[in-house]
Amino acid sequence: MRHFALLLAVSLAACGAPETEVDCKGNLPVEGVITLGPTLEIVGGDILVRGTAEHPGGLTIRSVNVAGVPADNLDFNFSRWEALVPFDQVQTLDLDQSGTATLIVTARDVCGSRTVIDSFTVSLDPRPGVNVDRLDLELVLPGTATYLPISGAHAAVVHATANPDAAGAPITFDASVGVLDGANATLLGDGVTDATATTLLSSTDPGTSLVTASAGNRLAQASLTFAGAPALVPAGATVAAGQTLRLTVFTEGKIANCQATPVAGALVTSGQVDITATPSASDLTGDGRIDIDIAVSGSLAEEATVNVVCTDVFGQPGTGQYTLVPARQ
Repeated sequence: MRHFALLLAVSLAACGAPETEVDCKGNLPVEGVITLGPTLEIVGGDILVRGTAEHPGGLTIRSVNVAGVPADNLDFNFSRWEALVPFDQVQTLDLDQSGTATLIVTARDVCGSRTVIDSFTVSLDPRPGVNVDRLDLELVLPGTATYLPISGAHAAVVHATANPDAAGAPITFDASVGVLDGANATLLGDGVTDATATTLLSSTDPGTSLVTASAGNRLAQASLTFAGAPALVPAGATVAAGQTLRLTVFTEGKIANCQATPVAGALVTSGQVDITATPSASDLTGDGRIDIDIAVSGSLAEEATVNVVCTDVFGQPGTGQYTLVPARQ
């Protein structure tokens, strides 16, 4: 037995038994790199971080820590390690104004020295779990209107609808023509019914407005026409006795009626209706535009003026003035 113990002692001396004390004089810092974790995408969940570590002096590495989370030792002396950093933990880190967090990796060796071996930044999703999978856009006009006037007194309700779990997501509205009551909003909802956001759109300029709503990576569009006052063509002319002048009313809107001032020796009609007596508006040619005829009697005794006014359904007037002259003697 004594012989066996002697042989064991000699064998241990030959292999170099572990030292019970470590010389920390001139200790070098742990080195390492991150091999998995950095990303250009916006982060809204847990982050898996992997990397390597090595002690230049060959000393034992006691631990590797990632943003406060201990890493698992995957190989001898943390030569490979990994840590799953919960999103809740990442949110506790100091963020800059753009919502960017810095994750720092540190290592502690047997001498108790703690060293930063690497770091990286990630952009955090300010509303994790908010997903915009569907986005629809509707323009609601007053009454039965199909367009809006350029008076600015009437507005369309711009109504966006998204899936229920889109509640809390920011949404941006834009219009090519007109002014929005608010361009930036938040989709609101209870997480059960559809999330919604609303703004108003009006205009003092005519034209067709392309209205868009964008949230997440979704885009929805709708269009709306803003129409000015009707235009009578021609807007003015001289009509001699015995002649008839046809007027055409151009508009992007809808004509409510037309009427004219009564003049002896002249008949102003739209269709079969005398619009000096009864306001009316008829399309005689089927082109979608109102037609008006000014017929001057050959017996017109003296020069006169006829004023014609056509008004759309929003009360915007278009006017024309026409001079009636008797036949030359």
